[in-house]
Amino acid sequence: MNRILASVGLAALAAVAGLAGSAIHQHFSQPQEVHAQSVRAEKGIRIALLNLEAAARKSSKFTDLKVKWDETQKAMKDETERLQADLEKLKLEVRAAQAAGDIELAMTAQAQHSALQETMEVTRKQQGAYLQSLLNQYQKDVLVEVMAKAEEYCKKEGFDLLLQDYTLDATEAGFFSGGAYAETLMNKPVLYAPGLKDLKNAYVVDITGAIN
Repeated sequence: MNRILASVGLAALAAVAGLAGSAIHQHFSQPQEVHAQSVRAEKGIRIALLNLEAAARKSSKFTDLKVKWDETQKAMKDETERLQADLEKLKLEVRAAQAAGDIELAMTAQAQHSALQETMEVTRKQQGAYLQSLLNQYQKDVLVEVMAKAEEYCKKEGFDLLLQDYTLDATEAGFFSGGAYAETLMNKPVLYAPGLKDLKNAYVVDITGAIN
């Protein structure tokens, strides 16, 4: 009798184990709902808008580099004006030597004049290349700082997405002259955000003023 009861007990345990295994298999084989994601989705995505150009222009980095940029341009302008003055002086020397009939002096002054002209051309090209390189570096430095602050602000305030926006200047629009205004508008990342200006959009916020 005991042997029969033991056999029945083992069979029952095996059946229970089989059902449990089947249930476990079904549980893990089917996609499980991720509660954190569903709750987050129900709250909606928070989007931040940033006028990158405006934020860059009011940044302290831009102010500092603008001073250096102006100083560099002034130094190059002063150098160009000095070379131009020397060029005009040599031109007068050539004319004076020619008027005096001093051919040798006229030829010497003319050679110096030609050499200085070449020097000015080379200098202008070098200045242009240097200014472009400097401008690229300054722009990068400003944007890196502004973006770092924007990313930090978005993390702190819990934004899910940061989009770039900018303001179209209606005074430059004309009648879509040259297609410049139309092309700018066609490439504008954000065309419309309802309630943004009067702070009635709970999901989209302009954070430009908060990035210093």
